[in-house]
Amino acid sequence: MNIVDGIRNVLKELAGSLLNRAISFYDKESWDDYIDCYERALAIKIGIGSGDPNLFLYLNSHAEFLSAAGDFAGAKGCIETILELGLEVGRPFQELQRLGRILEQPDGFSGARIYYERILELQHDSYKMATILERLGKICKEQGKLSEAIDYYKRALESAYKDKGNLSEAIDYLDKESAIISSLQGLGDILTRQGDLSGARDYYKRAAHASRLAADIEAIPEASRKLYATRARILEEKSQ
Repeated sequence: MNIVDGIRNVLKELAGSLLNRAISFYDKESWDDYIDCYERALAIKIGIGSGDPNLFLYLNSHAEFLSAAGDFAGAKGCIETILELGLEVGRPFQELQRLGRILEQPDGFSGARIYYERILELQHDSYKMATILERLGKICKEQGKLSEAIDYYKRALESAYKDKGNLSEAIDYLDKESAIISSLQGLGDILTRQGDLSGARDYYKRAAHASRLAADIEAIPEASRKLYATRARILEEKSQ
């Protein structure tokens, strides 16, 4: 063993020891000590470039912890590190979704958009692409970039309707139906804002119809289904 390998092994052992201490502090709910030990361990693992297969999980877990603790900047830093190291490649889609939702904060929309566009490049299944495109539409809508939001929502619908009956798992169906309904609602919201009440009404009607179809598996809450139908009815009355 050469000197470099020896140093790397010592650092690995130190990182492992720090992680064990972090777990101990976590169990004691000593949060400041937990964060200190955990982040020191992460810094060592990232620094030695060991190719640790669990590094994504460590960063993912810490991002979720910091987000729950209200430290959005810290959570965002973990996610940015994941992207910098290319650790998102090959990870389960649901894990990547959860990280994206962490970034969806009013002061983090630009970061969320970059993240989702990066994740979109990795997807080939239509339902996964639809889900990401819908989130991009929502982000652009919140930013006031309505033309871009419309484009993303329409692309989400186009992707979602591809191979609609060829889904291997129930979770795939739920995600796809949710993307369809949310995209239709988003388009209705934008057209309402732009004064196109007739167009908005049509999108709300389609959202209400899609919600009824998904009702059998309880994919959409009853309150949401009623909301879309009510919006369509109100706009219909206004346009008369």
